[in-house]
Amino acid sequence: MIIPGIKRCPGVYPPSDDTYLLADAVEQRVSKGDSFLEVGCGSGYVSIVAALLGANVDAVDMNPRAVECTLRNAELNGVRVNAWVSDLFSNVKGAYDWIVMNPPYLPADERAPDTALDGGFSGAEISLRFIKDVGEHLAEGGRFLLLMSSITAAEPLRLARRLGYRLRTVARKRFFMEELFVVEGWKNAD
Repeated sequence: MIIPGIKRCPGVYPPSDDTYLLADAVEQRVSKGDSFLEVGCGSGYVSIVAALLGANVDAVDMNPRAVECTLRNAELNGVRVNAWVSDLFSNVKGAYDWIVMNPPYLPADERAPDTALDGGFSGAEISLRFIKDVGEHLAEGGRFLLLMSSITAAEPLRLARRLGYRLRTVARKRFFMEELFVVEGWKNAD
């Protein structure tokens, strides 16, 4: 699904190849009536895809400009998205059928830190925090989609398995120095 009505906003991560890869995975999985949370919504592109599919969409970002950008882009596309400021799950209440994130996944650049790109010293810190906390916000039978880079994915994948998540790769795209992929995670109901 291509959304032409997305405006770029100063100081907000714009839709890029990783955004489109995650949006494609969302398009293949999310259904009308699903409860949906995007963590780190940026411009709102992925949230808008989910809303166009008929999901009930919430979106959070630690950057207030990203929240404003998401709300503006949702309005431009004629869909409803609830969005507010939150550092990952710090201001999130409730449980969702789907929780998705395109986290910063590159090792931090000490010269010019960029919270939209830098995933901490190793590049995996934000993904690790997401995996540690996502289970508290998944509805029964809920699933998450997490975009990852081959450069920084090993540790978060190990943690997810240690926490009892079943994982499968549902989308991937190779670039010059890395492969980006989307992992779907869930726990079996025992």
